[in-house]
Amino acid sequence: MPRSHQPDRTISLRSNIRVIKRRLGLFALERRVVSFGGVASSSLVRHIENGDEDLIWYHSRKKHCLHPDLLPEAQRGLPVRAVFIYGDPIDAVASVFRRGFHVQHELSMSRDLPDYERVLTAETTLEEYAAAGVDRFFLDTHVRNWLEYEGERVQVIAVRYEHLGGHIDEVMEFLGCDRPFEVRERTKRPNPLADPVREGLEEMYGDLAVRIRDLPPMVRVT
Repeated sequence: MPRSHQPDRTISLRSNIRVIKRRLGLFALERRVVSFGGVASSSLVRHIENGDEDLIWYHSRKKHCLHPDLLPEAQRGLPVRAVFIYGDPIDAVASVFRRGFHVQHELSMSRDLPDYERVLTAETTLEEYAAAGVDRFFLDTHVRNWLEYEGERVQVIAVRYEHLGGHIDEVMEFLGCDRPFEVRERTKRPNPLADPVREGLEEMYGDLAVRIRDLPPMVRVT
């Protein structure tokens, strides 16, 4: 008679260990990738963590951390290096909505604001967001906190997304990763925004977009 199927105890044990590690937060990273979203930072996180799903999960939970000193390693007094990637805020917000990530992104960007009440839903459109005129992703605060950081807990460099390819070797050296990373240019241009949408986003993010354009491609903050 054929033997009855037995569960793979090794796989089960690994799964249980993974759950325990994630719940207890038994991780500590020496390097971090942080962004304000819409700038393709997820692929860099996966590369840095070399496909380790636990580390990718842990790393990604703070990928949109509001302030350097709020990184888990900084909170625990551990040394950590962080690359902050940012870009044109209007393009970034349009990208988040275009991919349907706006609800999760509001959650990720406000995770460090315990009193904030989230308002975006899956049905919220970019048109409605632009018309409301309220930055639910705290992009200006994000950029100021990272670009003007004067603390000592975290070593920070900041790179504009459109210049990441030209500085990727410096970024990888800073992060201590000796495996080359290819920055892929976006070849498909999204459809142009309708005039009311662009006008609403420019009202919210126009000043920030100008400040960002005036910054050097890469800044060694600390």
